[in-house]
Amino acid sequence: MTGNSDGLPKVYSFHHYVSLAVGYALGLGWVIIPARMLLKGGPMGVFLAIVLSWALLYFIAKCYAEVISAKPVVGGEAAIAEITYGRGIGFTIFWFLCLSYVSYGPFYASFSGVIFEALIPSLQSEVLFTVEGHSQRLSYIIPGLLIGAFVMAVNLRSTRAAANLQSISLAILFICVSIPVVTGFLVGDLSNLSPYFEGDGSALSAVIVTILVFNMMCWYLFGYSTIAQTAAEAGPDMKPGDLGRAIMLALGIAGIFYAAVHLYVPYAMAWRDAAQLGMPTAEVLQATYGYDWAHKLVLIGGFMGIITTLNCCMICATRLLYWAANNGLMPAWFGVIDPKSGTLKNGIKFVGFIILAGPFLSLGWTSSNMGPISFVFAALLICLAALKMRKENPGMAQPYKIKNTLVICGGIAVTLSLLISFTIPGSYEHIPLGRYAFIAIWGAIGYVVYRSQTKLGG
Repeated sequence: MTGNSDGLPKVYSFHHYVSLAVGYALGLGWVIIPARMLLKGGPMGVFLAIVLSWALLYFIAKCYAEVISAKPVVGGEAAIAEITYGRGIGFTIFWFLCLSYVSYGPFYASFSGVIFEALIPSLQSEVLFTVEGHSQRLSYIIPGLLIGAFVMAVNLRSTRAAANLQSISLAILFICVSIPVVTGFLVGDLSNLSPYFEGDGSALSAVIVTILVFNMMCWYLFGYSTIAQTAAEAGPDMKPGDLGRAIMLALGIAGIFYAAVHLYVPYAMAWRDAAQLGMPTAEVLQATYGYDWAHKLVLIGGFMGIITTLNCCMICATRLLYWAANNGLMPAWFGVIDPKSGTLKNGIKFVGFIILAGPFLSLGWTSSNMGPISFVFAALLICLAALKMRKENPGMAQPYKIKNTLVICGGIAVTLSLLISFTIPGSYEHIPLGRYAFIAIWGAIGYVVYRSQTKLGG
């Protein structure tokens, strides 16, 4: 399989792509959100919300599968947007997507300390200082620095090393989580799931709480979009259409994982009690049956989730910066490829040092939390591109082809619905007025960068 990689090594295999997407989709979501979701929807409300999320995001994933397989270019959605809609739109997608990937890194690095202190409480050190009311300790700072530096070092070593890190970390995560989950289903009790839904028990209440949880859950299955960034780096063993198949498989694996975890928690412990725990995925078997080993295994899996997410942030952000540099939209410094390792050494160091700032900042700091809206806008343009490509180039080769155009229309409808949800007060990703101000400021900065880089010619 070939694609416009612009000098980047072609080393990604099918399992690398699946690991990239699944690893980003899982991250720490399965550790930190079960309590909130159970409180909103109850066990069956959460389960049905996961099924609904998978079913609706299926339409978007199909559009990604067709477009990315047909145009495997470096830069993913930004490159596709430039090809389809022009240079300005391409830069806009790059500007906001890159911010999303870069700003998530510090949060996950900082959360390493939380996992470490929960795993080995005896090593919790004295408070050094506070940031926005959050206590900063050496036992909190050092793990984030070590994991961030490790991920940066692996990415600097080689593209293949970074791809292998993703697959190995995800495999360890699955092993660490599957053992407690299976144990929970063996020792738990079906009665713990009652009542099945939060609310007054009516059918209308069940529908409402399921929709509320769906509004939270759907964002955790968007991992397949990461495949777009590295599509041009597919190795020689990748067959036409494999990118599309990897996207669809990743969505399925992430959905099954979340469904299993979110059923295991309330099955192992009465769900209203489980929802009061800080990290119920790790704590239910310890609290109910005294299984300390299960607590430790899940937390080790949490560390692996941090590594897969940081690795994804590094990989995707550097590819976006590389695309922009190659197109004269960012300084050429970001496009430098190390002649020995073949890595994007400047971009990796730039993103890496931002990640390393995370442990010194407030846990709630994610710079902008622009991820959801950026990903949805990018997804909308991919869905529209799928429709436009079919109309303008009906004879174009499509290694992965959607059989029915209604699926593309479904993808457009889902992305538009998600965009509307940003404006609904009380929704999980409702955008407050302050966030609109940030969007405007960041957009204005982007406009200045775009105009200056266009004038300078990169």
